[in-house]
Amino acid sequence: SNSGGSAGARAGGASGLLNTSGAGDSSSSGDVTIFLFEKKIVEKNKIRDSVLELLKKDAQTLRKLRHPNVLHVLEPLVDEKSSLAFATKFVSTNLAQVLDHSRSHIAEMNRGAAGGGPGLNQGSSPLVLSNLEMKCGLLDLAEALRFCHQDAKIAHLNINPSTIFISGGNKWLLGGFGCSRSNIQKGTLQSLDLSFQEPGLSEIGADPSLRYSAPEFT
Repeated sequence: SNSGGSAGARAGGASGLLNTSGAGDSSSSGDVTIFLFEKKIVEKNKIRDSVLELLKKDAQTLRKLRHPNVLHVLEPLVDEKSSLAFATKFVSTNLAQVLDHSRSHIAEMNRGAAGGGPGLNQGSSPLVLSNLEMKCGLLDLAEALRFCHQDAKIAHLNINPSTIFISGGNKWLLGGFGCSRSNIQKGTLQSLDLSFQEPGLSEIGADPSLRYSAPEFT
């Protein structure tokens, strides 16, 4: 495939550890996004295996889910000695990067500067959302959650701006299923083995985001 889009942009496969790059696919699938994780990042980390398992679970869970508002995997996970990688339908950015760009844009405007910095992908959707785009995006997210809870019987447990992706057509897509739990039954109590205190895990971004987690998780 030919390189295109952005390279090395942070994304939220498992809380922001995956890098993304755009690519042109010679098949009928069209443009794709490659999610890549280099294992050397956690090579000396004592919870290396936990991080890798979360990243693998993210890709494997997405592979099973099929919904217009869930990140669509085109090529399954490839586990090599030095890296993990999988390919999805093209996404231009994630919501975390949009919010960061918007904050920078507002700060510059307040200082009297004209305009904001360059976007994640030159020529893609702008990184400033209108009120209508945000309302439509929230509806997309609600549809994804309805599908997860009612049909797939899965609880995401890590919804935050870095796990919400935006397609080239400005549709919001839910990803980052590394912390999810399956076979969830409505109205029943479920035990969770999540830990926000394990040394190093939250620091490198593989634990659920404490800032966006429900209070009962902790």
